[in-house]
Amino acid sequence: MTIPMAIFWLLLLISLFNDVRFNFFLFFAALPFGDLNILPAGGSGGINVLASSACALTLILRVGLSISMPKTFLSEAASCMVDPKRLGLLFLFLLISVVMTFTTTSLFQGMIDVINIPGTIDKVALRGGNYNQCVNLCISFGTVLVFFFFAADVRTRRYVPAALLINGCVLAGTGLINLAADNLGLSVLLDGFHTTTYVRLIDAEVLGVRRLVGLMTEASAFGGACVAAFVTLFFLQFALDGRARILAAGTSAQLFVMAVLSTSSTAYAGLGFSVGLIGLYLGHRALSRGLIQRVDLVGPTLVLLCALLGFVAFLALAPGAADYASAMLDATLFEKASSSSYVERMQWNETAVGAFLASGGLGVGLGTTRASNWFVAVLSSTGIAGFCALFAFLIRILVVRAPVDECVERLILTLRYTVVIVIFESALAGTNADFGVGFSAIMGLLAGLLDGQAHDKRWFA
Repeated sequence: MTIPMAIFWLLLLISLFNDVRFNFFLFFAALPFGDLNILPAGGSGGINVLASSACALTLILRVGLSISMPKTFLSEAASCMVDPKRLGLLFLFLLISVVMTFTTTSLFQGMIDVINIPGTIDKVALRGGNYNQCVNLCISFGTVLVFFFFAADVRTRRYVPAALLINGCVLAGTGLINLAADNLGLSVLLDGFHTTTYVRLIDAEVLGVRRLVGLMTEASAFGGACVAAFVTLFFLQFALDGRARILAAGTSAQLFVMAVLSTSSTAYAGLGFSVGLIGLYLGHRALSRGLIQRVDLVGPTLVLLCALLGFVAFLALAPGAADYASAMLDATLFEKASSSSYVERMQWNETAVGAFLASGGLGVGLGTTRASNWFVAVLSSTGIAGFCALFAFLIRILVVRAPVDECVERLILTLRYTVVIVIFESALAGTNADFGVGFSAIMGLLAGLLDGQAHDKRWFA
């Protein structure tokens, strides 16, 4: 057992004897450690349990044990899961996914070609990966449910901005640690944080420069997380004040730089999309609001402009920086279509779409095939029915309006833009239908803040 694993287990143990808020903050702090398997290598049997997943499971357990009125909560949770205006559509997606996994793997066994999770050509069959993905999706839904009630509780809702800020600060910190370790030749000291059995690319280079991976498995995972956190903290500034707002602004700018240093094509595309979204939002708000509310835009706008102008100034003043940046863009974006990894990922998508069509639109089950596009992954795994249920839920939480105060409205805005950027990035690199515990938490918080039926109830003891 490595030292980071031991420290995490100690924190997890401490959380069991503390207020549920400790678990809540620990969960968001654990998300940036995307390559930390908390099970010892010798006794895990190849099973990976990430620190964030362990926190999610602990939260689910703690919530079940810390509800002041369990019977009331259970009936409310059951009502929530069958109500299409709450989490009913997402629960329907879970049911469809699990049922179709066991149905289609039996129905199409040995009949349809797929590329399995390890990345090899195979035939449809019920295997351990199917059970694993079903369990993962159940954990993800449980996470959504827990965070739904966390946001709905008037007492715990106020901790959401702090949790999002903690996540961004820890993520930026892991990037700085990785950057310092690489430059000092001490990368071996971070091996204790890389304990999963996943295929990792932590030593990859582009044009002789080592890609920044933080404490995750590869640059694309770290870069994508930095872009999402950059967007989250940028919009979170509108819901904060004082030192917290300054910290959010500074960390947001740092995450922008970290995403650039990851040299990930997904991160670069995400940054371009994010800056465009932010520009449209700031322009719309400046034109449609009064003078006082326009003054409120000055700080966030300056943060974005300073980050962009600083980058442009660096390219203009540093010798050869502009040429190097141009070569980097060519290598990561424009020449991407001719790379072997791009060809391989397009083969994943092509095979997944072929499996979907061969199944008559039913899909081939969770964990049967992999893709390089979340839309394709959901469609090929859960079929038309699952795809419609999931994206109906996502569309609903993005467009529905709720009668809330201005502070909650700003938090809803933050979470909505985070959902949008995560979906965009997943469309470029999502490999399976499971949306993961991190995105589950965001969806649960957003759905909870929008829910009028559960607002101002006190669920937690």
